This record gives sequence, C-alpha cells and structure tokens, in this order.
Amino acid sequence: NSLSVFPNPTNGDLNIKFSESVGTTNVSITTLSGQKVINTTISGFETNTIATSQLANGVYFAEISTANATATVKFIKN
Repeated sequence: NSLSVFPNPTNGDLNIKFSESVGTTNVSITTLSGQKVINTTISGFETNTIATSQLANGVYFAEISTANATATVKFIKN
C-alpha cells in the first residue's frame, strides 16, 4: 500500500496520507536510540495528522503498521 509522510522536515504536525483505505493503523514514533515517544492509532484512510510539536528537535522514525504491512519512515523534527 502506498503512503506518504509530510512535511519532512517538520516543525509542527506530521501528516500521514494513504492512497487507499487500510483500516485501523498503529503509528509508533521512536528516537534514534529506540526510545518510543509517541504511540497512537489512526484511521488508515486519506490524511491523518500526528502532533509532533512536543518532540525535541532531531531525527525520528515513524513505524506505520496495518494488518497487512509495516513501513518505517525517517523524519526530521526542526
């Protein structure tokens, strides 16, 4: 399934857009050292927004998991 994560880098919210409905989706955001800082569930349809304004500036990984697949995307928080 195709998805896009934007803007990257971000200074506020991170958007996750799906090209098709994939059902309930889990999103875990971790630091480079592996510390989980956000864990949430989104709809897995169209565009969803994850608030990242509380995160410190740096590099993070967003692991996006559906029932059928998992994708990991690196993003920068400015």
